[in-house]
Amino acid sequence: MSSRIQRARSVVLLAGLLAAAATGCSSSNSTGSGSGSSTSSGTGSSGASSTTGDARAACVAAATKIVGDAREPLQVKVPPSPVDMKSLAGKQLWLISAGQTEFTQTVGAGFTEAAAAAGLTGKYVQADGQVNRMQQLVEQAVAAKAAGIALLNVTPGTVSGPLAQAKAAGIKVIDLNNGDPDAPLEDGIFAHVAATFTDDGKKKAAWALMDSGCDLHLATFTIPTITVVDLMIKAAKQQVQELCPDCVVSENEFSLSDFSTKLGPQAQTVVRRDPKIKYVDAAADAFAGIMSPVLQQSNPDVKILGHDGSPSTLQAMAAGSTLQAMTVAGPPEKYIGWTLVDQLGRALTGQQPADWSLPGRIIDKTNIGDGTEAGIHPGFTGFEKAFTDKWGM
Repeated sequence: MSSRIQRARSVVLLAGLLAAAATGCSSSNSTGSGSGSSTSSGTGSSGASSTTGDARAACVAAATKIVGDAREPLQVKVPPSPVDMKSLAGKQLWLISAGQTEFTQTVGAGFTEAAAAAGLTGKYVQADGQVNRMQQLVEQAVAAKAAGIALLNVTPGTVSGPLAQAKAAGIKVIDLNNGDPDAPLEDGIFAHVAATFTDDGKKKAAWALMDSGCDLHLATFTIPTITVVDLMIKAAKQQVQELCPDCVVSENEFSLSDFSTKLGPQAQTVVRRDPKIKYVDAAADAFAGIMSPVLQQSNPDVKILGHDGSPSTLQAMAAGSTLQAMTVAGPPEKYIGWTLVDQLGRALTGQQPADWSLPGRIIDKTNIGDGTEAGIHPGFTGFEKAFTDKWGM
């Protein structure tokens, strides 16, 4: 069976670049025109799915196994060894985020809370999706004589100049969610704290395959300039190709700088163009939250897939007030902020990095419960004490 992939690209480039329209061509020489054109390839003259009953059953079985395993509760990771935080008393730690979402705000709150618990000063700032602002914020942290910096979705290569300044000043830098946990470290980066994005992307695709009975038409949305979003979407596409080569994936791109106003209408246009699309991978909960109200008006039978497990998303899913049918929930977002402070503490006290890889858990109608953090992550209640004990506080 050959793969059948439909591409729909409506590209809005980050940081004020001109919009680029994609040009489509297919194996039958049909072409789209203008922004959002599509490219398709398929088997047979009709392009209809040729998946056999046995192949479809095998696909459903494989996807169901992946989903079942991924629905299990997350195990709590604690700091692996002591960190002498008292020796760092009063030092400044900065968390610099590429943009502002519920996820980044809550991680930021956890970061500043953890820094205070360790006797340090934590500062959370965000760049509104603007590369020049990211660079300015790193420069400001250097000027403020920060001891450590954590970059959230800020690709180190986009701030290489300021990072060189930080390195020269002896400032320790880590990153959050700039790749998979085992990604190579870029120059000036001490360690990663990261979700398992490639695995999580595959989990989302497996859920859509299982739920659709491996008769899937999926629209994906990605931000090419944010590595982890692109990792998840590429992994989802790969999983679909491996388990269901004749299933259809429509690929779309958008920009972080204007997603709050443009992403909803863009998703609506994509789904209207192909009414067979019943599943939309929005990449993250923040983006699913933008799409859902728009699609509820025009395509209420669509199911949206997300990532992060943001508190408002879980509450909306539990109440049935959103089209988002599943998310891959990482650990509580405040907990992630605490892991950043722990990792920076290790950098500043001359230790080796801790393994702060953060797997995700599939949450859907089978295990959403009341949508509270305590219900979704029962093992994380009171996690703070495990950190402060290891920090000697």
